[in-house]
Amino acid sequence: MEGDIAPTTSRAKSIPKKSVFKVYKSRTVDPSSRETTFVPISISPTKSDRSSSRRSSVNDKQRKPPDYDKKQPIDDDQETVLDLRVSIIPYDETGRRTYEKACKKLGVVPSSNVIRKLGSSSELDVKHYNLGQERTMAIAIALVVNSSVTSLNLSGNDIGKMGVLYVQRMMTENMSITEMNLSDNNLRTFGAKAIGLMLMDNKVIKKLNISGNHFTDLDAEYLTKRIVENANLKKFNISWNGFDDDGGVAFGDAIAGNNVLTDLNISCTRIGPVGFTAVMKAFKQNEVLEVLRIGKNNIPLEAAEAALELLKELSGIKLRLLDMGDVMLGEEFKEKISDLQLFHEKLKVTYGYTDSYGKRKMAGFTDVGEDALMTIKEFVEDRKMTISELFARFDEDGSNSVDYDEFRQGIKEAGIRLSEYQVDKLIKFIDIDGDGDIDFSELVLKMKEITKKRQEEEEQRKAEAEED
Repeated sequence: MEGDIAPTTSRAKSIPKKSVFKVYKSRTVDPSSRETTFVPISISPTKSDRSSSRRSSVNDKQRKPPDYDKKQPIDDDQETVLDLRVSIIPYDETGRRTYEKACKKLGVVPSSNVIRKLGSSSELDVKHYNLGQERTMAIAIALVVNSSVTSLNLSGNDIGKMGVLYVQRMMTENMSITEMNLSDNNLRTFGAKAIGLMLMDNKVIKKLNISGNHFTDLDAEYLTKRIVENANLKKFNISWNGFDDDGGVAFGDAIAGNNVLTDLNISCTRIGPVGFTAVMKAFKQNEVLEVLRIGKNNIPLEAAEAALELLKELSGIKLRLLDMGDVMLGEEFKEKISDLQLFHEKLKVTYGYTDSYGKRKMAGFTDVGEDALMTIKEFVEDRKMTISELFARFDEDGSNSVDYDEFRQGIKEAGIRLSEYQVDKLIKFIDIDGDGDIDFSELVLKMKEITKKRQEEEEQRKAEAEED
């Protein structure tokens, strides 16, 4: 009998020297299967037990009755049972224990915020947590087990190659996460390949943000091919990368072959007139895309006007927003939009300078330059550095002056998210004397000027809000 020791009576037979008790102890083999197997455990008698048994055997022989060899009945109360069963450990449904064990194995400190949210929230937001690849790996391991988190934000964590690889592998197993943000992680080509595999294998993700990861036109192939194959992705943000015209053409092919995606953001990706035209021609075959954000790119007036003429001819499109923010097209473009709305009255086309309050307005080059300079101001403030420290990176010879090429290269190397168009307008805005160089004093004066102007605008806006 499992869990029992061999029964004995008051007149038990002597125990042989090499005899053992076999006790069966339960243990869990697979937590997920909840099955139990029993393993025999041998318990050998001690030396003193054997000596005592021999003495008892001699005495028994001396008073052995004639019918001793006959089998004696065993009463129920004489049976001894040793229950060594172990309670089954509950399955780690939240992934908390898995996360803590993974952190210990990887040599990192677990985050109390992650532990708390794994068991209590559908959204795991660890944006700008400085996770690195090891902490990201630990989270990915936990999310293989967890089934309650539906939204994961890993933006701005420098997750590294192993981090994005573990995320990709996790998403082949996880069937609950439908929204993911991997923006600003410097993923580059390796990350593009991993994300492409993720889009190929995962069948539930609907919203993905991979903006600001230094992808190039060569990386576009790994991503656009999977967009065509994925049958679930609805919203895709891949802005602030460097696809150029070749990447734009690849995205045009992807849009033409996709019948699921409804919202695509490819703004500020260095797409020129060729790439833009390829994207717009895709609407000849696409009848599901509703929102296209393609602003902050090099789109000339001729290409924009041709795009609107094309849309007039297409009756089956679902497009309701064509966002060309920060693309300067001139007042005459408004007439083209009005003509288009006679054919598609629900389609909204936006262009021109985007102010900080979400309204669209046409503006001169100065407005774009101001906005670009404010972007630089926010950049240095976020990193707790001064404008002089940033300028020193551009000024290699310490002359307090840089030429246009040095300024452009400095902006690029610092990782300030400005398009080439914005940098060109910024240079014209800062170079007060027009000598072909940007002096540190010019930069400081313009910075103070726009800061004061924005403060005055904010005060005026608050006053107007109080009046309302």
